[in-house]
Amino acid sequence: MRKLYLPIFFPLALLCCTVLLQGCSKADEETLEGIWERVNVTDIDSDLIEEWHFFDNELEIYQYQIENPEDLTLMDFGSYSLKNNLTNQELFLTDMGDDRFNGDWDVLTLNNASMVISKDIPGEILYKEFTKVVHD
Repeated sequence: MRKLYLPIFFPLALLCCTVLLQGCSKADEETLEGIWERVNVTDIDSDLIEEWHFFDNELEIYQYQIENPEDLTLMDFGSYSLKNNLTNQELFLTDMGDDRFNGDWDVLTLNNASMVISKDIPGEILYKEFTKVVHD
């Protein structure tokens, strides 16, 4: 009798986990989509603002002077995807001009107000904090 349930249980459990992970991914993708302003943790008095624009799996990074927000300068661009694993979430960047940005970033925080990501590269850890830009 037990042997009958095992072949059914494991595929069913795997299917449930897959559906749950994909469901979380869709909601998180919607949360990620939009404009994020990078918090400059190394120079809080900087007059330069950096925005990361996440739309339709394309990422564009802009920079502008705080006194002239309409004058955006495109600094880099590429593609992105969000991946959910069993233990963590990753933001995968590709085709970026700055090769250090390409690859998997650990998503430490992602909600409607803030995002924190980090990436280990040889010799350093890239760490980025963001706040979501809300336009009226």
